[in-house]
Amino acid sequence: MKVVIVGAGAVGCRVGAHFQKGGADVVLYDVWKEHVDAINEKGLKITEMDGSVEYFKIPATTRIEDAGEADVIVILTKAAQTGNALRAALPIVGEHTVVMSIQNGLGNFDIIESIVERDRMIIGCTLTATTMTGPGEIRNDNFSHSDIQALGGIAGALIIDIRDTLERGGMEVVISENVLKEIWQKLSFNAAMNPITGITRVVVGRTGAIGEELASWISEEVARVAEAEGVPVNRDFALRFFRRVTGGPEAEMTHLTSMLQDVVKEQRTEVDAICGAVIRRAKKHGIPVPHLETLYSLIRIIESNYEYQLTPEHPDPIV
Repeated sequence: MKVVIVGAGAVGCRVGAHFQKGGADVVLYDVWKEHVDAINEKGLKITEMDGSVEYFKIPATTRIEDAGEADVIVILTKAAQTGNALRAALPIVGEHTVVMSIQNGLGNFDIIESIVERDRMIIGCTLTATTMTGPGEIRNDNFSHSDIQALGGIAGALIIDIRDTLERGGMEVVISENVLKEIWQKLSFNAAMNPITGITRVVVGRTGAIGEELASWISEEVARVAEAEGVPVNRDFALRFFRRVTGGPEAEMTHLTSMLQDVVKEQRTEVDAICGAVIRRAKKHGIPVPHLETLYSLIRIIESNYEYQLTPEHPDPIV
């Protein structure tokens, strides 16, 4: 099985390593040249929770056409890049190529379906806490689990092989008959902890009782919207996961959420796909989500004003 990872960030690299460890032929594609060069020169460096280090010799490229025709294309870019990334990957889509997305947030699947046939799509989500520590280097901060569902015959023909390959490579994978439930459950946690950590610039493990209370309000808002969308979710999931992270191993407690990593690097976040998409659906159903709207607005202000933020090194306002 030939797998091309489109978007070799922290999670993309980890998923690629799982595929290779499970026996797949893997190529990593990303536009960050320094990162790609480091992987090709030294191998992908992965540090585990126990401090052990492993290097993976996975070919990486900044030219998608160099990857060659794929059996499976895994889209793991930021949500805002989904459409452009998949269109760039069309030259490596063959007659039986499957396109799989386990990205954050809502809306990615609609974008993918507007570009390729639904019959070749696998959708899902992943609970994988991974931090980019430098070009060609990632740190795994907790377990690795994904839920996936095939939307048609071409995808259905490969989904069992995909699951088995990933599981041989160390990722727990569940083939779901209604993966939207798992997607919304993950969203009930992500919509809280990503913006909370991005605004406060502290890791999940440092948000404490105040963070837990705020997370409980937001997860309840998300659950009400999910139910209005016809997707019943486990209301305890977000808090149980929050408590696991804040009370778990040090590696989990010190994990940087993807939004925190983006804010620290002064990059565009996925707040629109994670929070904005829920807010838009809430408005459609007439459901108030005041806590979620507040965090969404604060993150939008932050990411629109990186160059104007005051720091100890730059304490004077810029107008």
